[in-house]
Amino acid sequence: MPQEFDNSHLPAEDGRTEARVTRLEADGVEIRERLIRIETRLEQTATKDDVERMGATIVKWCIGLMFGFTTSTIVVMTFVLNYASPPQGRFSRLESIAATAVQPAPIIITIPPGALQWQPAPEGAQTSPRKP
Repeated sequence: MPQEFDNSHLPAEDGRTEARVTRLEADGVEIRERLIRIETRLEQTATKDDVERMGATIVKWCIGLMFGFTTSTIVVMTFVLNYASPPQGRFSRLESIAATAVQPAPIIITIPPGALQWQPAPEGAQTSPRKP
């Protein structure tokens, strides 16, 4: 046999309860959508471990870049000091190559005697001014 409940302490149903329940259900759907968006954002944010790993990675890259830059600077400076200025008392490689290169024959211009004597212009000859 079913048991009967005493509902005398509950407010009487006057139609407003159904409207409140409908509104609460609609709000529940909106709350669920907001919760989904929040959870999606939380999945995309970095955790403490992610931040620590990125910090360690950045430190490794900085150390590697400094090592590479220092190495390349030492190599360039060694090359410049060895080949840009030759050592004293010895021929450098470039000077020895230049010393053994074959020199072209000199050009000799022969001017006959008397060809450079100055002669005055004849009377009545028009002279034009020289252009600079």
